[in-house]
Amino acid sequence: MITTQFKAAQQCASAALHRYLPEREDMAWLAEVVDRPRFGWDWPALEQGFFQPLREWADKHDARLKPALAGLLIDALGGDKSEHPALLAALEFTHLASFMLDDLANGRDLDASVSDKVAVPLPVWVTIAYNARQLAPVLVLRRAENLAPEARLRLAQRYLFQQSLGTTMDLWGAERRLEHGSLTDFIAHLANYAGAPGFGLAAATAAAAARLAPADADALRQAGTELGASLRLRALADGQPRSLSLNGSRVAEAEVRWRAEYDRAALLASADRLQSSALEGARRLGPDVGAAMAGFLAALDAPVSEGRQ
Repeated sequence: MITTQFKAAQQCASAALHRYLPEREDMAWLAEVVDRPRFGWDWPALEQGFFQPLREWADKHDARLKPALAGLLIDALGGDKSEHPALLAALEFTHLASFMLDDLANGRDLDASVSDKVAVPLPVWVTIAYNARQLAPVLVLRRAENLAPEARLRLAQRYLFQQSLGTTMDLWGAERRLEHGSLTDFIAHLANYAGAPGFGLAAATAAAAARLAPADADALRQAGTELGASLRLRALADGQPRSLSLNGSRVAEAEVRWRAEYDRAALLASADRLQSSALEGARRLGPDVGAAMAGFLAALDAPVSEGRQ
């Protein structure tokens, strides 16, 4: 069941995203958000080689789960999600970039490095993914006017750090065919790779928007990280390493490459434990915060653990 609040958060996130993907020539936007170039911008080239492909990718993947959660949490914490478009857009740019290269074969030359799911040339697509990822912390630093400068800097640093740590470890372990020591070790990796940079980052962004005290901000970020790990565990239990379920449909996520086969019941039990911990952590910050996280899960049509009230 998709709730009214969830739909409103999705719509707010989509509006924020398209606000930072201009459809008409806007040199002032480029100068402010990107840079003032020495020799001028070639807007038609940017439109063909960046804005249009990224808009099409964004329209194709329009669930907006991370910014939707952030928006719900911002509202639950007494704020207004519509006042933070740069933060919502930053979350979605990070998400969209996280799996843009998953379908590409890394061949020895351009002819071998192609995919029928990508219409633009490989070097262009790689550049789009890189710039979309980098646009996220830039928006936090340059366009999140509602945050104090020091808060912007801390949050932008978190974006940059979370973008690289988990992905590096996931590729490193998968390429070397390393084994996780235990299911507990795998869950720790999953939290760093998918939990912290995903719903954990969404919760950290909401905490920054709501100006939470450091201890409360850490608690909310931890709850978001646990929520993200629990959702990926449920998906893995269903044999889905690169998607989540949204009301019966599959929603793309970055592929979990460094993984092993674990008993389905063990995966689900671990997911239940993490979800209960996430909800409990959210509820400790206030009943509205707990309700927002539970409502998000209900919108996904995911089982909701009651945990301790």
